[in-house]
Amino acid sequence: MTGLPNPGSGGLSVLLLGDGFEPGGAVAGAVADDHGDVGHEGVAGGAVPVGAGTRRGQREGALARRAAWQMERQDARAELRAQVWLSADVSRRLRTIAARTGFEPEQVLAQLADRVRMDDDGSLTVDAFTPR
Repeated sequence: MTGLPNPGSGGLSVLLLGDGFEPGGAVAGAVADDHGDVGHEGVAGGAVPVGAGTRRGQREGALARRAAWQMERQDARAELRAQVWLSADVSRRLRTIAARTGFEPEQVLAQLADRVRMDDDGSLTVDAFTPR
């Protein structure tokens, strides 16, 4: 390897080459003196070329992760977080029920809300159930 271009006078030119390798992989390089003659050349690293199949798999994995993330975001937007202020009597009953079932009070309320239905006349009804 001789005749590398040397843009400045009295300096060295460095040429680094790499193609189709993963980050942190092999790099080929050459150092030329004032006359363009190569004083040192070599290869560092030892990466494995990334083939089309590997890139396709990486792309499909990234697309799947993005789709899952978008679904999580959509579900998060559909969730309802409520802060409820209950009277002392209702709070005591709810805590007692939660303690007997082994659930947190919020979990008992969530199960009640999941089972409530509205009749034609607008009244709300919850059939008897065992919290699970």
